[in-house]
Amino acid sequence: MCCRVAILLRRVNRCKGGYECPEVVSRADWGAQTPRAILPMDVPVPYILIHHTYIPKSCNTSSSCVAAMKSMQNHHKDGLGWNDIGYNFAVGGDGHVYEGRGWDIVGAHSPSFNNISIGICLIGDYTTELPSTTMLNLTMELMRCATSRGSVQTDYKLLGHRQVRATQCPGDVLFEEIKKWEHWDPYLNIIPRSHNANMDDLAHLIWSPLTGLDLDFMKHAHSTPLNITRLTDRPWLEARLEQDSDN
Repeated sequence: MCCRVAILLRRVNRCKGGYECPEVVSRADWGAQTPRAILPMDVPVPYILIHHTYIPKSCNTSSSCVAAMKSMQNHHKDGLGWNDIGYNFAVGGDGHVYEGRGWDIVGAHSPSFNNISIGICLIGDYTTELPSTTMLNLTMELMRCATSRGSVQTDYKLLGHRQVRATQCPGDVLFEEIKKWEHWDPYLNIIPRSHNANMDDLAHLIWSPLTGLDLDFMKHAHSTPLNITRLTDRPWLEARLEQDSDN
């Protein structure tokens, strides 16, 4: 598998604007499971969100990065019941970009931003140390590629996961690093991990980009405040909340 990946990565993708996008290990190359559903995203989107995995830890070989991708997909898809791995792309310490959900597909990585952003995850824990220079450069190349190919607006805002979610992601040191990058924005609208919500809050959580929302939701909804954490354990709502989730 590792040799096959190394050979396939010799190709280079050229985007619309002539910019050469970084090489990407496709889902087929790393052995991804088939997603339960694929939701197309209206592009170009106005945001890019940066994450770290924390767990799994950093990977420095093709085999360990492939294992990390499979581990994340298993956790997100089989453990949490999401449609697929949450991120659009992941960057490994082996010097390769890995396709998650991919371009122009709604992810599950940042509350209220899944359908208006690309989620890029750097594999590893960057609380006390920076990713390698190679990983940082690949991330910046991927962001330039995103605008060049028309998936992200040229005047996009770059955010760390912690700016929109009560989390330490993408790690203290990595967050301080991306604050120096072009397009980083001090936007702050943190959504807590557990809060009470009424009908309007729930409707906000699940409205987009789903189509054909059935009345199952209405049958189970109440006029009194509901606890989101408890609701996510219920199968009838799980798939709807998936698009406004993160790990």
